[in-house]
Amino acid sequence: MGWTYVNNATRADIIAECVADQPLAEGGVLRTVRKAHRGNTMYSVLECTRAGKTTKLIGVTLLGRSKSGWGYKSMDEREGPHYYNCPLSFLDEVGEPQNETAKTWREIVRSEAERLAVIPQVGETWELREGFNLKQVEITSIKPLRGSAAGTIYSLNRRILARRVPTSEAP
Repeated sequence: MGWTYVNNATRADIIAECVADQPLAEGGVLRTVRKAHRGNTMYSVLECTRAGKTTKLIGVTLLGRSKSGWGYKSMDEREGPHYYNCPLSFLDEVGEPQNETAKTWREIVRSEAERLAVIPQVGETWELREGFNLKQVEITSIKPLRGSAAGTIYSLNRRILARRVPTSEAP
């Protein structure tokens, strides 16, 4: 599914629309039980009730602004969205994943949370994630997060740090 934009809609209007109960085929309903925002990504615990049976899953809604108003793109964990900063409590709340794609997505969410739990310290060398020209930086400050490579100081986003390089491997 693509993006849906609403003329003159505010971000709050779009969020309200996205968390409202949604009717499903055969008289079912999709209800938002909980939600959390990470920037313009909204994670939701969704409860799907159909034919007297209730299941839970995690929804991922991207929020974006255009010239005419705000919009959204909704998906859920069964589609394997490439957004991984979902609250871990949501994973525990919804029970077993409904398919292999959801299972893999949850594993990545947990792995990312574990990786981000490690706090860099000044003087440590860290490898950067793939896709960056630099391979490693030495942390020079924590707040703001900065690192040095080849005599140049770079502002860093915590998410680009892949792993701490053990002292024996550091250059």
